[in-house]
Amino acid sequence: MHRLSRLPLALALCLSAGLAAAQQTAAPNRQPAQIAPPGPVARYVAAARLLPLGFAAEDPLTVLAAVRLARGVTLRPAIGWQATPDPDPAPDPGPGLPRDPGSADATLVLAMMVEGDEDLELTADELLAGPPGRAGGAASRAAGLGPEAAQSWILPFYGAAPAEIGLIGLSGPGLTLRVTDAAGAEICAEAPADPAALCAFTPAENGWFSIELRNGSAAAAGYLLLTN
Repeated sequence: MHRLSRLPLALALCLSAGLAAAQQTAAPNRQPAQIAPPGPVARYVAAARLLPLGFAAEDPLTVLAAVRLARGVTLRPAIGWQATPDPDPAPDPGPGLPRDPGSADATLVLAMMVEGDEDLELTADELLAGPPGRAGGAASRAAGLGPEAAQSWILPFYGAAPAEIGLIGLSGPGLTLRVTDAAGAEICAEAPADPAALCAFTPAENGWFSIELRNGSAAAAGYLLLTN
């Protein structure tokens, strides 16, 4: 009887150890949140958030700040990215104000806003002069996502190195961004990219991550996906 009385305790200890091991295995592949300076993707996302605010307020200085911030980031075409399902081509932005702060259209609208004000024209010329890319570079891919559709990009990131993923809406309705690790553990919860969303984290170890995009509307959308 004395030996039998120990069985429930031993079983409980085994179950507890197994549960702890399972919890450790399921832990997301990310280091604890740390305060780090924004990288190039975070800067571009900030610019995309500033741009519509400047347009709405008819404030050329805010638009200038957005364009200048975006021009400080060099965008390079993404190589080797794979998505499921295959992405649609980026649709024509159509009528309306530009949403990409680094585009030629955004610079053109800015020029129209400062036209006639010599001080603002001079300020814009000075701040936008010189080669772009002083704040670093980011890989980018423009694509489209159909109505009521979802898409997953699978990309690798290095352990102990800050990772940034940005999503900017270029046309149509806003999408949502969610990031998970190779085991399906959530890294960044679903966030609306209206006008832009950012997922910034530091992986605990090298690994693959799923960048999940979702279009919950009845219209197609165009987007720009960025990573550092």
